[in-house]
Amino acid sequence: MPNWNQARVELKGSEFASLGRLIKERAGIDLKPGKETLVQARLARRLRALELGSFAEYLDVLNGEGDGAELTLLLDAITTNVTSFFRQPRHFTYLREEFLAEVKACAKGRLRIWSAACSTGEEPYSIGIHLREGLSDLDQWNVRILATDLSTEALATAQAGVYPLARLDDVPAEFKRRYFSSVGRIGGAAGDGGSVCVAPAVQSLVTFARLNLMESWPMAGPFDAIFCRNVWRVVEKCRPRSPVGRGDHRCHGCGRAEGWRSARARQ
Repeated sequence: MPNWNQARVELKGSEFASLGRLIKERAGIDLKPGKETLVQARLARRLRALELGSFAEYLDVLNGEGDGAELTLLLDAITTNVTSFFRQPRHFTYLREEFLAEVKACAKGRLRIWSAACSTGEEPYSIGIHLREGLSDLDQWNVRILATDLSTEALATAQAGVYPLARLDDVPAEFKRRYFSSVGRIGGAAGDGGSVCVAPAVQSLVTFARLNLMESWPMAGPFDAIFCRNVWRVVEKCRPRSPVGRGDHRCHGCGRAEGWRSARARQ
């Protein structure tokens, strides 16, 4: 048995290539060359937890499991969640200035929006804030924002709705006042600037769920809008043979909403 206090298991080139093929096939994520050292460091904890002496053994575990539990832990370890509130401002400008006007003109009282790769939750909460701002009678509507992601760790943060105060640096002051409240310091750490919680009026609009877009989609749809820019960038090469390619059949907006999803999200 390896001495885990001293052992440093090397990720060989062939093993990295095998991991890359497995991850792309099962999750649609392209593991590019040059990431060997990063992947080795991030997966070292998984090898220690499983008491494995090589990445070849780890690949055997991944290929032999039936429930995908270890794959989930692998993806949590290697994925980097880079996001922020109101990221891609032009998307939210369109949402506010054009899409919501079309939604109100439809007057159907029902609205479904999907954030297909929500990461730690900033995107769906940003959508919720704009809905609160743009639809004065929102509480009379049947509204649901579905927010999905591959990472269980990211989803845990999203569901909590608690963020470092610094994460709101680019959020307009009026939004900070209306839609966030202070909850003190994160973990009690001195000098961390404190933390804030998303208001219940926004959190109540969002439902979070784990979803691997390379597998079957359990939701029936249709959606009025789908935020999916990051998803297209990650799995574009796999799209012809994946459920992602069926995205156009999942979006039934009014006016130009559907065109916005398909044209703008792929830019």
